[in-house]
Amino acid sequence: MNPHLATKRPRRRNWKARLILLHTTTLATLLAIASCTARLPLPPTVSPTAAETSRSSNRSVLELQRDLTRLFGDASAPQAVWGVQIRSSNRNETLYNLNHQTLLIPASTAKLVTLAAAAASLGWDFRFETQVLARGSINDGVLNGDLVVRGTGDPTIGGRGPSASNNPNDIFTDWATTLKAAGIHRVSGRVIGADRVMDNEATWSGSRLGDGWPWNDLAFGFAAPGGALTFHENVTDLVIEAGAAVKTLAIARVEQPESGLELVNQVVTGPANGDVILHLLRLPGQSTLEVRGSIPLGSDPVRRSVSVDNPTLFFLQTLRQTLIREGIKIDGDAVNMDDLGRVATTQPQRSKHVLIHHQSEPLSELAVDMMKRSQNLFAETIFRTLGSKTGDGTMAASQHAVGDLLGSWSIGHNQFIIADGSGLSRYNYLTPAALVGVLEQVQSNRQSAAVFEATLPVAGRDGTLATRMNRTAAAGNARAKTGTM
Repeated sequence: MNPHLATKRPRRRNWKARLILLHTTTLATLLAIASCTARLPLPPTVSPTAAETSRSSNRSVLELQRDLTRLFGDASAPQAVWGVQIRSSNRNETLYNLNHQTLLIPASTAKLVTLAAAAASLGWDFRFETQVLARGSINDGVLNGDLVVRGTGDPTIGGRGPSASNNPNDIFTDWATTLKAAGIHRVSGRVIGADRVMDNEATWSGSRLGDGWPWNDLAFGFAAPGGALTFHENVTDLVIEAGAAVKTLAIARVEQPESGLELVNQVVTGPANGDVILHLLRLPGQSTLEVRGSIPLGSDPVRRSVSVDNPTLFFLQTLRQTLIREGIKIDGDAVNMDDLGRVATTQPQRSKHVLIHHQSEPLSELAVDMMKRSQNLFAETIFRTLGSKTGDGTMAASQHAVGDLLGSWSIGHNQFIIADGSGLSRYNYLTPAALVGVLEQVQSNRQSAAVFEATLPVAGRDGTLATRMNRTAAAGNARAKTGTM
């Protein structure tokens, strides 16, 4: 989910999508998607008809239908296209339809599809695994060779979530303690990252970015690239402070230099009563981060979460520096195995043995963090993992894996276009009926449904709904997944 990027921005086309699970005396599922276009002609609004919505003599149902027809016909939202389907699960009855077969961009409500697919294909007990291996012998406190880190995509290492450590390097400090206990006080070789292979099978290949991600989103933390080796959610903080006088250059720094970002600062100090105006740019495959704009004189420092370009090197550089700080000498550099060249990676390898075997929390716990925060990287990592179970870990393999699963749930292929796992892509399309179908599939397994439901933000209580629907009947009652572009 995209946070506000600056205090002031030009008006853009707004888009919101919301999925709500309403707990009433009769459990109903509601999907409402509003899509806004600025210049294109509006598609015709489709009104609910008796043929689309079940006839009912229930006074409450009829009142609901009248209220919703009036709500979605409100002329104050003339640019909006609403897609709605409400079904009563215990009565197996459709209570309301509006454009329910229309393909619309789901934004972060796409995470519902990703999580449902992961629960079905991987299971709630699934864990990501990371190994640290010695490539060479250990004699007299020296590893005569390289330290190799092999990853499968764990997005929680050095994480930023509510339960994360205040110091993201703590996990690497623990690893240093384990290595010293294994008798290693010096590594004669390098720290190498194996980010594309696990048991000789490709798990991450192709672009680290999702299909259809807007290029001008890529500098921000919500669009962090994925990778088999991930640290601190592949983001760092950009800190900007006002200069000593108006029109002087502001002071800008990247909090973690191991990120590899090269900062180009063009932010000036503005008048004391002005606004913070920041524009960030980092192009695909580049480490240069350009920041322009202004910050008011005398204001508090401003922080922005920014993405790194190379997650593997960010991971390895931070690990290497932490090991050195903890008293383990590293003679070589931090290197991505892909950069060693074809000859180096295909030549006979020295024996390896596992020094550290790290596992993430199970999917049931990762999913709570993913859904409550609408965390894109978690969703993308899980999405890629689905592809690696049936293919080579490419975006195409993941798209096919999820599409085939939806088809097996009797959701027609004309009801969806799956581009990524997070919903950040503008190539994603879902109909309201498809998303309701996914939820009905989830609900068919009572035990799994309870775990799934526990991941969703609660209105007026937590996650992306913490400040929404307060002082209404939905507060503490409605569980929903928001989505915004």
